[in-house]
This record gives sequence, C-alpha cells and structure tokens, in this order.
Amino acid sequence: GLINLLEYALGGAPEGGSDLADILPHASVDENGFSQLEYRRQIVATDLEYRVLVSTDLVQWNYNGDGTNVAYTQELPDPIFNEDGTETVTVRAANTLVTGSPVFLRLEVIEVTD
Repeated sequence: GLINLLEYALGGAPEGGSDLADILPHASVDENGFSQLEYRRQIVATDLEYRVLVSTDLVQWNYNGDGTNVAYTQELPDPIFNEDGTETVTVRAANTLVTGSPVFLRLEVIEVTD
C-alpha cells in the first residue's frame, strides 16, 4: 500500500499492508472549526522530518519553516503515546474554516541524511 519510508515513518510493518487503516493519517474538523490532521510518528527517529502542509487551492502548499515566516499550523499539546514506539499527534490549521474557502492539509515525510 505505501512506500517503505512512509510505513516506517507512520509505524507500520513494511512486510505487509494489513495495518494500513490503522496508520494512515486522518483529517477532520474540530468542534471550533479548525481543520486538523492526526498522524502517527516514530518517537526516536532522528532520520525523519514530518511536515504538515496547508493549501487553499491544492497547487500552492506551505508549511511552518518554509521561509515565509508564517505559522500555517499548530501542533496540539499532549500527543498520545502508543505502545509500539510511535506517538499520535494532532496538527491543526492556524485559522478556522470559512464557508466557501477550503483548507487542505497533507503530511510530508522527509528522510534526513547527514
């Protein structure tokens, strides 16, 4: 189902896809009208960088630290620690949804090499 890098990053087992539904990121809107993305990440992985990107048109994507000096997202406190070496994190868009103005979130995982 996924490339091995993503399976590793999300805490899946690369030799099988049976856990795919459990490890895929989940998008939703919270009770206050913020788009949010919930995903699992490896707690001790120093070789991975996780970014949540935001777009209003699916063409231009931005993220915190992209050089624009704008905070596009906020990671919510108190991640959920899973028993498999991962934690479940929730990141929400900086602004609430406005009718007629969509907000899209996606997860990007980058392998960090020295």
